Amino acid sequence: MELWIFVIVMILMNRTNKDSRGLKGENEAVTKAYMDELQKAVAPAGIRVLSVQLNDPTYAPEIAQAMLVRQQALALINARKTIVERVVFIVRDAIEQLHASGLEVSTT
Repeated sequence: MELWIFVIVMILMNRTNKDSRGLKGENEAVTKAYMDELQKAVAPAGIRVLSVQLNDPTYAPEIAQAMLVRQQALALINARKTIVERVVFIVRDAIEQLHASGLEVSTT
């Protein structure tokens, strides 16, 4: 895998669920991670990386695919969470209605 693809995929995979910035909003993090990985790759040759400038990180097909897979997985998790929350609400409402009707519900 090319170095820049590796760096960007690592950044995308290490995001938190609440982090909604795109790569363009993370240009500094991408640049630093890329520079670190590049330095590791060229250090055996005695080369020192002084700076790296990424002007416009665009999404290669590999990056877009990784982002899509992650987005789909998060959507599935959120959908399942919503379903569980609704089921819990329905069960609580049913128990409250049974209590209001004078019926007891056993929890065992």
